[in-house]
Amino acid sequence: MNDSSRERELEDKIRRLQAEIGQLRERVQWPATGDTVRVPEAYASFFNLAEETVGKYFSQTTIDPTKATIEISGQRYVLLRASSLSVDFLATIKNLYADHGEEEAFAIGRSFLFDIAHVIGMEDAKNFHKQMGVVDPIAKLSAGPVHFAYSGWAFVDISPESSPTPDENCFLKYDHPFSFEADAWIKAGIRSDKPVCIMNAGYSSGWCEESFGVPLTAVEISCKAAGDDTCTFIMASPRKIKQHLARYVPKSSQSKSIAYQIPSFFERKRVEEEMKSARRKAEDSDRMKSEFLANMSHEIRTPMNAIIGMTELVLDTALTDVQRDYLTTSLESAESLVDIIDEILDFSKIEAGKLELDIHPFSLPECVGDTMKSLALRAKSKGLALAWNVEKDVPNMVRGDRGRLRQILVNLVGNAIKFTDHGEIEANVKVQEMGPDGATLYITIRDTGIGIPQSKLHSIFDAFTQVDMATTRRYGGTGLGLTISSELVRLMNGKIWVDSQPGQGSTFHFTARMETEPAKAGVHADLAELLALTVTDRPTNRKILEEMLSTLGMRVGAAESAQAAVHALLKQQATGHPMQLLVTDIADAVPLVESIRGNRELVDPIIIVLTSAQKRQQIQRLVGLGVEACLTKPVKQSDLTTSILRAKQVFDARPVTSPVIASEPETLEEPEPTQPPTTDMPVRILLVEDGVANQKFAVAMLSRWGHSVTIANNGREAINALNDAPDQFDLVLMDILMPEMDGLQATEKIRAQERDSGRHIPIVAITAQAMKGDREKCLKVGMDDYLAKPLRRRELQKTIQRLVSKKA
Repeated sequence: MNDSSRERELEDKIRRLQAEIGQLRERVQWPATGDTVRVPEAYASFFNLAEETVGKYFSQTTIDPTKATIEISGQRYVLLRASSLSVDFLATIKNLYADHGEEEAFAIGRSFLFDIAHVIGMEDAKNFHKQMGVVDPIAKLSAGPVHFAYSGWAFVDISPESSPTPDENCFLKYDHPFSFEADAWIKAGIRSDKPVCIMNAGYSSGWCEESFGVPLTAVEISCKAAGDDTCTFIMASPRKIKQHLARYVPKSSQSKSIAYQIPSFFERKRVEEEMKSARRKAEDSDRMKSEFLANMSHEIRTPMNAIIGMTELVLDTALTDVQRDYLTTSLESAESLVDIIDEILDFSKIEAGKLELDIHPFSLPECVGDTMKSLALRAKSKGLALAWNVEKDVPNMVRGDRGRLRQILVNLVGNAIKFTDHGEIEANVKVQEMGPDGATLYITIRDTGIGIPQSKLHSIFDAFTQVDMATTRRYGGTGLGLTISSELVRLMNGKIWVDSQPGQGSTFHFTARMETEPAKAGVHADLAELLALTVTDRPTNRKILEEMLSTLGMRVGAAESAQAAVHALLKQQATGHPMQLLVTDIADAVPLVESIRGNRELVDPIIIVLTSAQKRQQIQRLVGLGVEACLTKPVKQSDLTTSILRAKQVFDARPVTSPVIASEPETLEEPEPTQPPTTDMPVRILLVEDGVANQKFAVAMLSRWGHSVTIANNGREAINALNDAPDQFDLVLMDILMPEMDGLQATEKIRAQERDSGRHIPIVAITAQAMKGDREKCLKVGMDDYLAKPLRRRELQKTIQRLVSKKA
């Protein structure tokens, strides 16, 4: 046989094989026996047509394992194990979410499977309808159960109670006698206490939704895997599904598990849309609220600047006692109003999640000391002892937000003063935990005040909370201080709590985590081994003073009274090593100093008296007795150290000429009219301010300091003034919100002109805009500094001096 004959023979054989394959394909009957769906007689014609259409679709099936393909009517299909989509998957999900509890873990897995199957059902329906040219809604839907059976999901038996209409009233009740999911559980030998045909419900509802064009969802109400006779489903619109379930599920069975079976796909979508809408509304509301608060802050701060400033100027003049009392009360009320504004602004930042910390290195003992000294006068006015202590293992330099730590202390100590009528307030700072990169500080503020009932302790840190209305009426306050403090503590990675008993006082505790800076030596060589004696009648103060002096390397003794102090001095002197330093804070130190200085047997020690803002004549009497220094309580470690070092230098270089007096500017005695602070050189200032009252206050204050002031009513006038006489001004005080041209626009134009001229005039923002970001906006456009209204005279003067001296 030649080659050509062999080729013809092979070609004939191939044709015979192809014809045989065709005959085998024709013999394939996808419903092996019977129908693929049972339906009420009224819908039989639709489903008979669906049998024919779907059968034709699935007759075009090819399987080629060499290409890993199963194709039906040109569409590639994928076979998966039934168990992997039911038993195995749910077991995996339940393990992953075991910490949520079995009920919630099952619900998570059910939602996941339902949603996937629902989408697949919609996409399969869309593809089938297009491939087979099906357009009528009922025809589209009827193809679904038949397709369902051909593709191995389940056999469908539709109940006569069903009403398949292409609208919101669509209702289907049907059974799956042969569900792949229930079969998988049964073959695995696992009994479920819940319906498990989740993908069946999702796929069928997805197909029907795509067919009718209305949202539909399905719920399985009985399941063979749970021991029921059949797997039964209810399908309806998400809005009406619950009322249908109420008809078919007994109330005794309407447990939490049944409620979980209501699919979440559409519900989640609806909730997501509602959440998006709510979020947009909330963002708009937050923005409007922030703008409102910013405007209110500006509108209140602007007149408050004039009120506080003018009041302070008048208090610097000669007044009667009654006038001074009236004005002092007005000033205190105005300052309280500014504090309330600040608290409301901070609370708004907390609500918006925008309260942040400004991290910088600072001295922790100095911060605590400065804060406590600022509160000393308030405590003294109520006759309260105020003491504080930073234990010696506390790091000196830390990285944190100094201002916010001070705010917490002011809130807590301020409250302690407010709610305490007699006794003492003590603040203590120590290290709770020290690590290589930082320290956890543990701070307590203890008072002997009215205390807090146990029933109120759990809510004391809630916003706008006071113990009761009587307390609010008596003591006042917004009830925001502790809420803000709590949030600040949280930002510092700490926690805050309180212990209290009514009538016995309260102790507030809080922790704060801060990075530590390299430590500096605390012991001064000149003070090491110095023999020191503390004289105080309060145990708390004695402990604090001993801690302070020991930290400096001294050897410290203690006495509780003037008599005990003299006895201790004589006893120590008898050893041949007399006391070199005496520090006392007893109420009347004059008799003690007189007894020491008048005792010829004693070698005079250095004497430092800690006072509570005593009358001027008492201080003068101590000066006359040769006291080396008088310091106002509560005293800072740094102030005490400096005073001891200075006093020791003077003492070592006898004879003593005059003692060192270091008193605080705030005292309880009636202040005498004082001369305003002056500078070495008058400053020529351009004041850019549109408010008449604030213009008068600024001109009066700056003129008292010896400065000359020119007024511009807005930014445009300021630019014209600088252009007309560029060398006439040393500094600009610039308001922000002004008509015609605001302060930010004016500053940008001034800086643009200076780029050509090479000049630079210092510009300071003086503004009632005190919201988050306002300072940064001012500095960004080229301002040199930022001061918020109401202006503090000392802060303004320091800023002027710093910028003018820097310019010079």
